Amino acid sequence: MDLLRQTAVSIYDAYDNFDASSAAELKIVRINAESGDSDTATYEIEDVSEADVLSRISSALAPKSETRREHAGSTTASLLLVSMWTSSNGDACEGIGISKAKFLGLIDALDIDRSALQPIVNNVFGLLDFSEPTSSSAGGSTSTYFLGDTRMELIWSFNFATSETKGILIARRGPLDFKNRRPNHPTVGGILASLSQQRRNIFNPYTLLFVALVQGTREAKPRATQSDRAGVFGRKTGYNDGGRPMAKPNNPAVSSGTTLESLTMAVTHIEALTASLATDERQIDTIDSMLDALSDQSAWRQQLDCMPKTVRRIELCERDMRVFSAVLHPLRQQNAASRSALRCTAAQTRSQSDAVSIRALEIFTLRAQEEARMNRDMAEASREIAEAAKRDTASMKTIAVMTMAFLPGTFFAALFSLPSLRWDQADVVTDRFWVYWVFTLPVTAFVFLIWMVLSYDDGFRTALDEYQRRKSAKLANSEHRNNTW
Repeated sequence: MDLLRQTAVSIYDAYDNFDASSAAELKIVRINAESGDSDTATYEIEDVSEADVLSRISSALAPKSETRREHAGSTTASLLLVSMWTSSNGDACEGIGISKAKFLGLIDALDIDRSALQPIVNNVFGLLDFSEPTSSSAGGSTSTYFLGDTRMELIWSFNFATSETKGILIARRGPLDFKNRRPNHPTVGGILASLSQQRRNIFNPYTLLFVALVQGTREAKPRATQSDRAGVFGRKTGYNDGGRPMAKPNNPAVSSGTTLESLTMAVTHIEALTASLATDERQIDTIDSMLDALSDQSAWRQQLDCMPKTVRRIELCERDMRVFSAVLHPLRQQNAASRSALRCTAAQTRSQSDAVSIRALEIFTLRAQEEARMNRDMAEASREIAEAAKRDTASMKTIAVMTMAFLPGTFFAALFSLPSLRWDQADVVTDRFWVYWVFTLPVTAFVFLIWMVLSYDDGFRTALDEYQRRKSAKLANSEHRNNTW
């Protein structure tokens, strides 16, 4: 245990997430019970500041008179609890709402084993029992317990010789109540109210555990917001609350109004609900560990059996345990029902998550098909345009050819504007008409030759390159054979 304490202190020294500004919400609860004929118990609560919290604790722990502690065969017990909120410094990880030095002073003043510092700063969930006896200022055997869940961190010590319970309640901050500018969370109020009702049953080391269990089971019931979210998912994904597909229209991704934006929002809600369900499952597991601890009396019975003259305290512990055990079975049933509802909601969430994925795939497929159809239509339009351009090109080519055919003759006809036909004589064609044809036909043929060379220049180059490539390949093969021989 010494090594564990040293490790815990070193981890605590490296932990700096403290916020003294939250210490204005410090409260001290004091309960004193006396088991005699009257079975009286007192309950006091007061607000304190960080500056005087240690002095107020010292005053509350001051030795009582002998007649007050033990008289007329009665046995006394006391409970001292300091409650605070987690830090409100805006960090992603909740801290402790008090200064670092003052918190360590509280740990020592309340006889809490320093080993409990490690689960506190590491934000551990679950129930831990530091049951190795340690020396207490009041003498006797003291054990330390730690409880961490989604609502709070609760650390307390119990002295088996004097039935003194001393602890610290660190409540986690819930959603902010914007009207009162305070955390809207029932944990502190519920636990303090339950402590007031159980003020007579503080002779058992598990009194605080029982109070936390009752409050935790009450808050662990299925949330209405989860059912509301499931309904929203059903409308967005096309699946009802049972996870069964509803009747779909011919085009479910379009006619149902489902869009990628709505599916993205649904995915965001599903992720938030999944995280919430995981937290709730963690809380239910913690409640199971609390129920198991309260059902097992061997640990604290062993501690009391080692103490001399504790017969009356054993009887009082057993009396308190009977009070606690009377409601353990209903609480276990309620927790089992909460777990069943949680599993059902988790199954629906998984089903709706799959439905969202299917719907997203459908939309992507439809969009891909639509884009393919548009590309096909564009390709068809481009082909028609190309064919039309080809026809226009052919027509222009014909016109150009006809122009080339008649242009040289026209040119030379104009050039040789000499009379070559005599319409007023018997010999219409003169003996020099052949000159026209001698110049026109060769020039026309020359023009066509130039056009053919220019038109097929690329083809000629390609053919020439292919010829040279084949010739080079043949030469290379020939050299290779020669070298081989």
